[in-house]
Amino acid sequence: IYRQVPDFVPPTSQEFASLIINQGFIKARKIYEAVKIRAPDYTLINPSVLSSIGTSFYEQGRINDAIGIYELLTEDYPNAWYHGVFGKLLENENRFDKAKIQYEKALKLAPENQFYINGLNRVNR
Repeated sequence: IYRQVPDFVPPTSQEFASLIINQGFIKARKIYEAVKIRAPDYTLINPSVLSSIGTSFYEQGRINDAIGIYELLTEDYPNAWYHGVFGKLLENENRFDKAKIQYEKALKLAPENQFYINGLNRVNR
């Protein structure tokens, strides 16, 4: 019996998470972008799982990987929480202009959130 093999099989969520953890987000992002082009409706990884990995990276000192993850999250899954966390990561790295943009985006989505208000006030000093 002949079975046609697809020319493109995206990684599973577990494979993708493993790739991020073991090889870093820069390499994983290239794969993520290739999947988005070839299978735009395919969810490669649950955004909350990706967020957890990003937070873990930050705690481990893998700052650039954490920032890359939150950059992607704010692009593909914009919500106040992701913008706020991304803003805080950028603020912690003294990237105040970029942090300000993220806090402003978070506040547009959650205007009463004191965490985002305080963050914006800190980066505006």
